[in-house]
Amino acid sequence: MSGPVGRRSAPPNLCDHGGPATVERVERGYRVRCMVCGKAGPARKTPEAAHKALLVLGVRDGSR
Repeated sequence: MSGPVGRRSAPPNLCDHGGPATVERVERGYRVRCMVCGKAGPARKTPEAAHKALLVLGVRDGSR
């Protein structure tokens, strides 16, 4: 395994973002980052909404 402990690597375009994730506080609310591919979803008002946005919308709004 390469990279940080607990982080698996997957090509972002093949990742479904259904694995472990972290919540980040950002200026406009919260953003959830997939620990498998490292990509983050769009900012939302609550962590729950941010997680759903990553799963449904994928990676958007200027994240990495």
